[in-house]
Amino acid sequence: MFEGRQYKKQAREQLRGYWTTPVLLTLFTQVVLLVIILPQSLYSALSGDDSYSFFQFVVSIIGGVAGAVFEIALVKYYLVFTENREKATFSAFLEALNLWGRGILASLWSGLWTFLWCMLFIVPGIIKAIAYSQILYILAENPQVSVRKAMKISMAMTKGYKGDLFLLELSFIGWMLLALLSAGIGYLWLIPYISATFTNTYRFLKADALRRGVLTNEDFGLPPAQQSVQ
Repeated sequence: MFEGRQYKKQAREQLRGYWTTPVLLTLFTQVVLLVIILPQSLYSALSGDDSYSFFQFVVSIIGGVAGAVFEIALVKYYLVFTENREKATFSAFLEALNLWGRGILASLWSGLWTFLWCMLFIVPGIIKAIAYSQILYILAENPQVSVRKAMKISMAMTKGYKGDLFLLELSFIGWMLLALLSAGIGYLWLIPYISATFTNTYRFLKADALRRGVLTNEDFGLPPAQQSVQ
């Protein structure tokens, strides 16, 4: 049974006494991304030209690539964090940056399909975005799984739970508003809270899919002998 409140409670317990690294990681990644996009904003302000230039296009591409790389590295970090907080060091995040290629491919592939579905109507696009939401977790945890297969696995894992996942996302709106009122500083703590919550959610979805026989460990590139439902 899907229990969003339990995953949030679990995240708070996991973070208690271990906020420092997750907060610093949030600060680090956001500052780097800000530094990347800052020249674009300065260029527009100083030139007074609101048209989309080649320079802005290049900066947008660099920012998108950096965002995709950081996203999968953070996903890997929180997989480690929610399993063993002692191993979730800053170096663990740096090591996870080696997943950059899979992160970029996953971002492009899922982004393309979400965009195509949004071309029909917004609602189908949102539904598909939720269906693809587990791709990075699958790729970060299972290096032998391809991006295309990860998408299929994600769709299988989220089947029947899309509404629950949507409501879980909505449950953070109040916290987001409070974080905005703090001039965005609150996001340094909110993002780790959300990240840990959705990592716990991934673990449930995976275990549930294995328990129900929707997926097997062979789908994750593991031999049958290692199959387990955590």
